Amino acid sequence: MKRNFYIGEGKEAKAAIDAGWAKVQVFRDAGNALLNGMPEGTKLCSRDSGRGIIIGFGIQQELSADERARLGLSPDVPRPDSDGKHIPTYKPNSRSNNGKELRKRINAVNRLHTTFSKEVIAALGIDRWCHDGSKVFMSSAGCTDTALLVSIPGSPDDGQSDKFPDIPDFLREVKESEFLAAQGR
Repeated sequence: MKRNFYIGEGKEAKAAIDAGWAKVQVFRDAGNALLNGMPEGTKLCSRDSGRGIIIGFGIQQELSADERARLGLSPDVPRPDSDGKHIPTYKPNSRSNNGKELRKRINAVNRLHTTFSKEVIAALGIDRWCHDGSKVFMSSAGCTDTALLVSIPGSPDDGQSDKFPDIPDFLREVKESEFLAAQGR
C-alpha cells in the first residue's frame, strides 16, 4: 500500500513531540511508583518487550512465602532480564487481599498506557486506517532529536472508507528516501 511521508520541524513539531513524550512519561512514572516497597532491584515485567502493559515484577532473588504474602505476589514463570539471564518473576496473587489491591493498582497504571505514535497522531488529528485485503495499515509517528516523522497510508483519492486526513501546515511531504534518511536508515 502506498504511504505518504511527512517531516515536521520547528516549534510546532517540537510542541507535538514534547506533548507525546509527556503522556508516555505519565505512564512510566506511574509504573515506577509500583516499585515502592518492593525489594531492591525489582523490575517491572510488561508485554511487548517492555513497551506494553505491566503484568508483574522481576525480582533478582526468590521470595519467601512470608515476603510473597506481605507483597501480595505469587510466583510466575521465570523471564529473561536485559542480559538474557532468567530471573524469578511474580504476579499479583488474586487470592489475597494484598494481591487484589496490587492488581487494582496495576490496572489503574495500565489504563494510562499509551505510545508516542498514538498520542501524536491523535493530537494532530491525522489518524487513518486502510485495508488492503486482510492487511490493515495505519498512521504512525516517530521523532528524532529535531524532527517529527509521520507516515500515513493510502492517498486522498484511494476510495478507502477512512478519509485522508487534513495535514497540519508544519508537516511537509517528503519522498520515502528523505524520510528514511531522517530516521538514520
